[in-house]
Formats: sequence, C-alpha cells, structure tokens
Amino acid sequence: MRTRILLVVAAAVGFLVVVALVLALVRPGRFLGSKPPEGPSAEDIYARVRPVLKPWENAVLAEKGQFEPQDKQHVIDALAAATSIYQNDDNGKIALARLADEVRELIRTARKKEAWQLALDGTEIFGAFRKNEFFIRFYTEMVEKQLARPQVTLRGFIEDIPKNTIYAFVDVRLPKSNKVLSLQVRPGEEFLDPPHTLRFAEIIGDNRGIRLEFMAIPGDTFDVMLRK
Repeated sequence: MRTRILLVVAAAVGFLVVVALVLALVRPGRFLGSKPPEGPSAEDIYARVRPVLKPWENAVLAEKGQFEPQDKQHVIDALAAATSIYQNDDNGKIALARLADEVRELIRTARKKEAWQLALDGTEIFGAFRKNEFFIRFYTEMVEKQLARPQVTLRGFIEDIPKNTIYAFVDVRLPKSNKVLSLQVRPGEEFLDPPHTLRFAEIIGDNRGIRLEFMAIPGDTFDVMLRK
C-alpha cells in the first residue's frame, strides 16, 4: 500500500515538473491576458493611401494640368474607402488628418495659379474626409463664382458726340456654353445676366483698354486691353 502511494506521488511530481518546463519554454503572453497584435502605424497608413492623390496633385503642379472626371471619381472613391476603414483607428485618424491638410494646401495652390477647375475638383476630393467644413464651403463658393467669369475681348471704341459718350465694342464668351455675345457698352453700365454680370468701370488711358468689375465678387476688377 505504501509503495503504491509513493508511486502516485512520484507521478504527480513528474507531471508538475513537465508543466513547469513547458511554461518556461513557451513565450510569455501566449495565454490569457496577452496583448493583441498592434495595427499599422500612422506612417504606414499614410504611405498606403497617399499615392491615391498623385494624379490630381500632378495636374495641380503642372503648368496646364489636365484631370479627367473619371480620374477624379477614382480618387474620391479610394479616399472614401480609406476613410471608412481607418476613421475609427487612432493611427488612421492621424494619417487621414495629414492627408486632409495636404489636400487643403493643394487647393490653395490651384487657387494661386487660377486653376479654378482643379481647385473645384479639390473641394470635391476633400469631401471624402469632411463634407461640412467652412474652408471647403468657402472655397467651393468662390471657385464656382470664378468659373462663371466671362472671357472678354475688346474690339474697339466709338464716340457718340451728341451724347458725349464713348462706347466699347466687346466680344464676351460665356463659360460652359461657350456662347459668344457681341456687345456695345458704355462706362458705368452693367451687362450680362447673373452670375456673369460685369460692370464697365472705366476706360484705361487714351482708349487703350477697359477696366471691368465682376459683380459676383464685389471689388474684383480686371483689365482688358485693345489688341494692336
């Protein structure tokens, strides 16, 4: 009987020794309470998503960049997908905020270059990050007004002596429709329907040109000179 008890005790001790050895060899953190594997860093997420902006960025930085509607939609769709994946992740939020800042700067660059369509494309792209932001609402409204600005060519002048008035002959091309209107206007006159309305502010020099004000943006004037 005593021998049997000793055998049982020996077996139990042996089992405990084996368990101890196994625990010693297994890497810590493999059982309960282990730390879950970390996700990608903010830099990794940024590096994955940043190439999506390249086609639009290249167009903005080029002298006369072209950015097709289908390319714009591809950028918007890809950024919307990335936002959906990473917006609830801390590192993802950091990466997306960095990308949004770069889109803002590219919009400002397009504005400085008066690349109005590319600036408008940028406001739509930014909508993949945040749709309701004052910056984007402001730029969208401003760019849409600029895109409505007519192109004016000055063809000459004629003096109406009885009325003591000088008229300017202009050709005006309306945006989008590309319709061309030939008009005769005098200083102080407003012409064209909104949002294209212009005011003939003054004659420049000795009938060398005219200064026009674009009424959609009060105080925004531009000069049109007579071609030699």
